[in-house]
Amino acid sequence: MAHRFIGNFPLGEKRFWIADKELVKQVSGVLRLEPGEKIILSDGQGREADAEIVSYDKDAVEVSILEGRAGMGDPTVKTTLYLSILKKENFDLAVQKCVEIGVSKIVPVVTRRTVKFGLKRERLEKIMKEAAEQSGRSVLPILGEELEFKKAVAEAKENDVNFFSP
Repeated sequence: MAHRFIGNFPLGEKRFWIADKELVKQVSGVLRLEPGEKIILSDGQGREADAEIVSYDKDAVEVSILEGRAGMGDPTVKTTLYLSILKKENFDLAVQKCVEIGVSKIVPVVTRRTVKFGLKRERLEKIMKEAAEQSGRSVLPILGEELEFKKAVAEAKENDVNFFSP
């Protein structure tokens, strides 16, 4: 099965270089993919493409697009999870698993018993991106702003499906 990568890729071009340092390290050092191997690239907005690694050096990976298409791994129902902020790594794990099962938006909720404040958004967005790649999604979920419980309940009235976690 081809490895999936989500990023700001120019999927309309036939051949291009990817200079994302983390992706280059993952392709060449961690996964040890070779020229000629197939991968799947997604733009995070619902478009994806089968691609082939042409070459790489220490700074970039050259890929050739074989076939572009609309993403197929995303749920048709848009769901929003209102998740109370948990201690330690528990919130990170909950976010990861919820992305893997297809949640469209995660809203951190501050409750009376919230102990941890000031979420590391960059870290959570990276976890969400990796979980989306792992589960075959082509659209990145949204990480909402932290809301107080009352505001979260008011916002939830606008959604089709909501999950509240105590």
